Amino acid sequence: MSQEFYAREILPKHIKEIEALEERLGHRIYLQEDGDPSHGNKSKKNPCFVLKECAGLLILIHPAQSPDLNPIEGIWLIIKQRLRGGSWKTVAEFKEAICHKPRH
Repeated sequence: MSQEFYAREILPKHIKEIEALEERLGHRIYLQEDGDPSHGNKSKKNPCFVLKECAGLLILIHPAQSPDLNPIEGIWLIIKQRLRGGSWKTVAEFKEAICHKPRH
């Protein structure tokens, strides 16, 4: 994913939701991001940083692929193991491989 895509398609939706939550709850909410380059946290001259800065977001950054801090990383490992070396001709075959359902 590129910074441009993240800034155009994903970040505005998160900003809208965070603003709504902050209004409803009456306190600030953090946006949690890992170290993915598409999040634009390494420089101040990219569309993501500018958008987050203009929105006044509070950002909680943690290391990418850190299972202790981001539980989804354990799931990615399982999915990668299940899909290793596979070849699928249909979406149904791909879903079956992910779910590890036995073939009929």
